[in-house]
Formats: sequence, structure tokens, C-alpha cells
Amino acid sequence: MSEFTKFSRDAMSADFQPNNNGPAVTKSVFVGDLSFFCTEIELAMAFSPFGEIAALEIKRGRYGDSLMHGFVEYTTDVAAHKAIMEMNGKKFMGRKMR
Repeated sequence: MSEFTKFSRDAMSADFQPNNNGPAVTKSVFVGDLSFFCTEIELAMAFSPFGEIAALEIKRGRYGDSLMHGFVEYTTDVAAHKAIMEMNGKKFMGRKMR
């Protein structure tokens, strides 16, 4: 298990707080439908305008090939929310992210 996976799972249990007025509060952003050729540096450059990134990972298969999704962990939930609102549905490297 990678450090990020362990950190994310531990952090998510603490960060996901029920919110009666809206969605759950989290610092972690799932990024789906990434380009097969997207690197961690390119993903960081795309998501860094919204706040300080604490951790970032593109999930990879057994042989190091991209599984075309990843996670961006921000230092604040406000930055994560801004990233979700701005990047959801936007084209990045020829693919529409979700």
C-alpha cells in the first residue's frame, strides 16, 4: 500500500463530515477520465491554481500504465471545492475530466 493510499484513507475518514446544508466536506478530489499520457507534473500544474496541493497520485496498473484516474489532495477543503467547481467537465489533454 502506497503512503498516499494510506494517508488518503485515514484522512478521508476524518475529513468526510456530514453536512446538513450541502455535500460532504473533503480535501481530496477524484479526477477521472485522464489522458493515458498525463503525468503527475501536468496534473499538478492544472490543479495548483486552486490551492496548495498536499499530495497527488495517478493510479497505475501492474505494469506502470495509467488507469486514467487519480486523486489530488489539497491542504484545505476550500481549495478542493474550488477545483471541483472549476475543473469538472473541462477538457484537459483532449479528454473531458470528471
